[in-house]
Amino acid sequence: MRIEPSVATVNPKPEIKKEKKPRRKKKKWVKWLIILLVVLSLPILLLGASGIFNIPILSHIFGANSPKDLGIEVSEQALQSGLKKFPVELKSEPGTFTGIGKKEFEGKVAIDAEYTSEEITSALDNLFSNAPHVSNVQVKYIEGGMEVSAFVKTYLNAPVYAKVGVERVSDKSIDINIEKIKIGIVPIPEKYYEDVGKAVEDIVNDRMQAVESFSMDLLEYHDGYSYLKGTFPKSVKMLPGEEDIF
Repeated sequence: MRIEPSVATVNPKPEIKKEKKPRRKKKKWVKWLIILLVVLSLPILLLGASGIFNIPILSHIFGANSPKDLGIEVSEQALQSGLKKFPVELKSEPGTFTGIGKKEFEGKVAIDAEYTSEEITSALDNLFSNAPHVSNVQVKYIEGGMEVSAFVKTYLNAPVYAKVGVERVSDKSIDINIEKIKIGIVPIPEKYYEDVGKAVEDIVNDRMQAVESFSMDLLEYHDGYSYLKGTFPKSVKMLPGEEDIF
């Protein structure tokens, strides 16, 4: 009686193991193949979606090889209208201006005007048409701030979109609140917004404070237009080299 149970229990166990082993191996092989395909596919899809690398067809499908269209049209009429409200003499040829290029400022002139989204976008298109770092800039004014869309050539080589709140703090400083940032169609996590906003804020405020003849008595952003009352340099001239902004 002692032998029979031991024999009965020994015989079926190897059979169960022999049947289950191949099944487990097959399931693991299929599972890891699926994971591998997903891991290899995601970077390609994200790169195509972000626009950091312009992958033919894929970037076009995602709409990530060009800046987001904010619906703001560039026109000669808007350009001339904006220039009339901005009595600053530009001593360098249009198209040679860059945002971080070194500049020489002279004199002081009063500013008290409203600027539409079309006027500022047309002016930027005219001034920075050959800029080395950005292109296809659109600015859309909204209540309390603006939306900005552009193609960033330096470092990213990708379209960028940002929605920001802007508030005047003093005659030479502003507060920037990041509401949304995207590279291509990939949103930047919100946990980075505060750091990005602070960095941009510091750069802008430092540059405004460096221009002695610049001041803001009033600065407002509304749906479709901005309002600025203050002073600007009477003339601006581009110089060789670029400012160190970091």
